[in-house]
Amino acid sequence: MYKKTEFKDYKEFDPDYIVWEKTYGKSTDKPIVYDFPKTNGDFKQKKYFIVKEDEKALFYRKAKLISAELSKKRKNIEFKIIWIDISIINIDWGIPHINGIPIKEGYKIGLHGNLKISINHVKTFYEKIIKKEHISKIGQLKTWITKIIAKSLRVFFGQYSVKNIPIVEQEKIIKQVKKKISRDFKKVGLILNNFNILGMKLPESTNQVVKSQKTKEKVLFNIDEKILKDLLEEKQNLLERIKELKHKIKNLQDLLLEDKINKQNYEKKKDQIEEFIHEVENELISIDEKIKEKTQN
Repeated sequence: MYKKTEFKDYKEFDPDYIVWEKTYGKSTDKPIVYDFPKTNGDFKQKKYFIVKEDEKALFYRKAKLISAELSKKRKNIEFKIIWIDISIINIDWGIPHINGIPIKEGYKIGLHGNLKISINHVKTFYEKIIKKEHISKIGQLKTWITKIIAKSLRVFFGQYSVKNIPIVEQEKIIKQVKKKISRDFKKVGLILNNFNILGMKLPESTNQVVKSQKTKEKVLFNIDEKILKDLLEEKQNLLERIKELKHKIKNLQDLLLEDKINKQNYEKKKDQIEEFIHEVENELISIDEKIKEKTQN
């Protein structure tokens, strides 16, 4: 996209060089783009232009991107050099609950977090963000990015009701939102390096709803715990019953061996006991299914 002259050293404010002299105050005021010439810039007064390691440059002629050597022979008005800062940009984002993300019942929640981005396609970024959205500083980019994040969060949090919010799987949401905004950023020449949701805030009017839900869950848990305890106790009783019936068959065998009972009576009683065992085993299967259902829930 650009060509730069061979050089070894240069001085800031050197009149022979065109260079992005970065001087700014607050981080939100930090520019992400610099162009030359401005009103007081003149190609005829310059010999070279400098592109630093954390920058990329675009070279335009009559608003058309070209790749060419800087030449004093060309008219000043026809040319423009655009420097883009490609270093990592850290942004703290936040959405207050007053105008926050709506959930199922219409309540709005506030969220905040941070992210890291960088510009990986300078031409696309310049055309779609700097020119189209008129963004040239970190603070302006932060505002634009927060709108993109809010749009994605609305899609995912819209499926949750107020009772579910306290147990939302935060890592799952982060992964989903990151995937969505990564696609949106790629369209404008940005790459998302990292994204986090650090906290969320529910409006005070939802506190009673959440409290009632927690009380209800506690009651249901206590009920389920008692049911499970009764099922386990019943299972133990059935196991004891099977053991007892099998012992009766053994006793019948002993009586048969001692000639205290004939073969016919032995077979009759044995069949009855085995039928009882089969019935108890069926009950046991049913109990096991109920226990499995309770423990999975």
